[in-house]
Amino acid sequence: MTGGHHTQGLSSDDRQEEGQLQRELSSDQLVRLSDQILRLTGEPEAPDVTDVERGIKNKEDDHIPRLAGEEEESDMRMLKDDIKSTNQKLGAEKSKQTNRTGIDDRSMKKSMASPLRQSKRLNSSPKKSMSSSNRQSMLDAKGSARLSSRFIGESVAVTSLRRSTRASMNSTSSTSTRSTVEDLSAARKSVRTSVNGRVIWKREAVPTSHVQHEEDASKSEFTLEEEESTGATLPGAVRIVGINSAETETPLESAPPVDDETPQSEGPVHATALTRDQLVDELQEEIGPVVEAKVDTSNKKIRLIIACSVLCLVIAIILGAVLGTQLSKSSNLDAPSAMPSESPSMVPSQSPTISDDGLALLELLRSNSADGGAALDDTSSPQHLAFQWLAEEVRQSPELTVPDRLERYALVTLFYSTNGDSWTNNENWLAKGRGATSVCQWFGVECALTGEVHHLTLSGNNLGGILPPELGLANLVQIHLSENVIGGKIPSSFLDGSYAGVLSLADLNLRDNSFVGAMPTQWLGVSESLRELDLSRNRLIGPIPTDLSSNTALTFLDVSNNLLNGTLPTEFGLLSDLESLYLGWNSLSATLPTEFALLSDLSILNAQAGGIVGQLPLELGSMQTLTELTLEDNSGITGTIPSEYAQMENLEQLLLTRCSLSGTIPGELGQMPRLKELTADAQGITGWSDGLFESSSLELLSVEFNTLIDTTIPTEIGLMSSLNWFRTNQANLGGTIPTEIGQCSKLDRIQFLKNPLTGTIPTEIGLLSSMEHFGFVDNLLSGTIPTELCRFTRVNFFQISSQNKSVSALTGTIPSCLFDLTRATKFSIFKSRVAGTIPTEMNQLTNAQLIRFFDNDLTGAIPNTLSNLVFLEELDLSINRLSGPVPTSLSLLPSLSHLYLETNDLTGTV
Repeated sequence: MTGGHHTQGLSSDDRQEEGQLQRELSSDQLVRLSDQILRLTGEPEAPDVTDVERGIKNKEDDHIPRLAGEEEESDMRMLKDDIKSTNQKLGAEKSKQTNRTGIDDRSMKKSMASPLRQSKRLNSSPKKSMSSSNRQSMLDAKGSARLSSRFIGESVAVTSLRRSTRASMNSTSSTSTRSTVEDLSAARKSVRTSVNGRVIWKREAVPTSHVQHEEDASKSEFTLEEEESTGATLPGAVRIVGINSAETETPLESAPPVDDETPQSEGPVHATALTRDQLVDELQEEIGPVVEAKVDTSNKKIRLIIACSVLCLVIAIILGAVLGTQLSKSSNLDAPSAMPSESPSMVPSQSPTISDDGLALLELLRSNSADGGAALDDTSSPQHLAFQWLAEEVRQSPELTVPDRLERYALVTLFYSTNGDSWTNNENWLAKGRGATSVCQWFGVECALTGEVHHLTLSGNNLGGILPPELGLANLVQIHLSENVIGGKIPSSFLDGSYAGVLSLADLNLRDNSFVGAMPTQWLGVSESLRELDLSRNRLIGPIPTDLSSNTALTFLDVSNNLLNGTLPTEFGLLSDLESLYLGWNSLSATLPTEFALLSDLSILNAQAGGIVGQLPLELGSMQTLTELTLEDNSGITGTIPSEYAQMENLEQLLLTRCSLSGTIPGELGQMPRLKELTADAQGITGWSDGLFESSSLELLSVEFNTLIDTTIPTEIGLMSSLNWFRTNQANLGGTIPTEIGQCSKLDRIQFLKNPLTGTIPTEIGLLSSMEHFGFVDNLLSGTIPTELCRFTRVNFFQISSQNKSVSALTGTIPSCLFDLTRATKFSIFKSRVAGTIPTEMNQLTNAQLIRFFDNDLTGAIPNTLSNLVFLEELDLSINRLSGPVPTSLSLLPSLSHLYLETNDLTGTV
């Protein structure tokens, strides 16, 4: 129990005797007696008692002052005499206990009682002679005196007990005392480390009858232990340690403070010796949790430090292994300016180390990589494979300059990135050395006179994989990689200035590949050099980046046939050198910016099926350099065709097919000196204004699939000396065909399909000797077929039919001279009232693939001389009045696959 006396089991006599002894001993005498006992037992000077007092002083607010004063010689003599007498009796007792195996409790208690009585006797004289001036000091140190009293009593008792035990275990030689001291010191050291400033008090009730005053105690030996206290438990307390193999320990208590006002129990104090194991167990119970907590904390810190150290070591090993693997096949390289090395020609591919020159090359590549060389760390990457190849190349050719090395690294990286082994032609690629296998001899590589690679042309060469950004390391002027299957994203670092070599790039053609993702948004690297950029026929998405406008030197831009969306950057008006702009076949939703009118050099603007909406800007009429304006297949374009476009003096093509325009075609367009093609098909055009057919430059005029209202072919058509193709299919074109059409000497294609044209076919039309495509189909024409049509000796498509023969239809017979048109591949006269027989000259259509004479009034037999029609695939003679047997020659035609003979009077089988 801590904080009070443990008096259970003590008789009243024992308590009275103990209290009397404590009252009679002065504090000064107790301290001096403790010091003398320690010196006489061979222990070190009494630092322990002083330390105890210091600990008590420091940790109990200095309520126990340090005792001072001179020792009285009489006390010293009496103490020495008593100890000498005790040692003599102890020596006599040793000889009697040599063969004893245990320790008698009675003898042990007598030994403990003897020192107490000595202390009582020693204190009698000083107490009487103490002056009044010293009494105050004694009273101030009363706490220390009481502690010392208990300490001395129990220390002497423990010492006596140890002596008895040692006598029973060892011989009676005179050296046993020293052995006991040494054993005790060793025991003290074994338990000293876990004291933590606590006092182990072993108190045991001893019957008064067991206490005997014997003077046979040997030289007192005891151990006073005070440990540095790190906790807050009983500061300044002392520990009395005894070692005995026979005693049983009693409950552990703390030394109670002695107060004058607190009744003191009387009776002897019995200190029970503990075995080493018992003492350790009690110490563990006292301070185990604290120590374990500290040890656990320390162990955690140690484990954390060890784990971090091991982790760092593992990382270092892994990095070392990776670097060694990367460079295992590298050769010893010289610095760029060094002389050829005399090292072996090859470095073992599995070498875990790399030479300083190899590291220099690696550092060169890292410093010139946009990613800091991260790709080089991947041993399976094209970059790492290229580095390995280059390491060997430089070893064999150490005179290669830095640009040469970067150039080769760029090309070899491209080879590995685009599956070079599968190229259609990879002749001389990856060949090392100089001469015939120089890089300039690699397929598709062209060098300047200085030896630098300037052109790389690998179009249609089955390149796959991805495009490496390292290609920008080479000082290439032209890169043509079109018509391949290269995929992935176009690396932004290839064009944003991350690679210095790209600064000279003027022509980049990646057309018709499989690139995906958004277009690069940064073009700073090529802003001053790039003149031609073709990214068409890929799968690029997103908006057209505004930063493209920074390429002020750009003259050609084609981003057509992608999946681009958004609007058109108005900043494109800054591309003052731009000549060709292709935006078609995308998913834009944009109007044509009026800023396009600022493109003073623009000659081609093609946005076919590009998603253009809104009305056509009138400002475009000021674009004097524009030669082609293609806006076909943009159903979002509305409004009318601006007459201001007639101001574009150099415009050659105005293609507006399949838009949503309305109104009439301005007659002013007929005054454009260079306009060659005008298409306004498939929308709401209702006619044309006067003057359109006065154009001497127009070659193609197409207004098909419109709903012309009260519109006829003007006689001015004869003025169109350059017209070669006139298309009015399903345009609701009425009236007659003017005879002036014969004056269009260059007209070689006429398509008047499904129009309500009336009248006859003018014979003047036969003057068009260049005719190649003649189509008067489903009209309301009448009359006979002019024989002048036999002049179409170059025709390959000849087709005449009536829309409704019950209303109006051609009559007469088929001129036999028409079968002299031997170039014709498609020859048809149907849905008319043409009569007569089929001329045998039909056998002269030797190139014919299709012949249709159905729904006429033909009679007679089918000519049996058709064996020359070896290319004929379809023959339709149905719905006529033919008779006679089916010619057996039809079964001999090798290409015939479709034969229609129904609704006739034919006999036989085929």
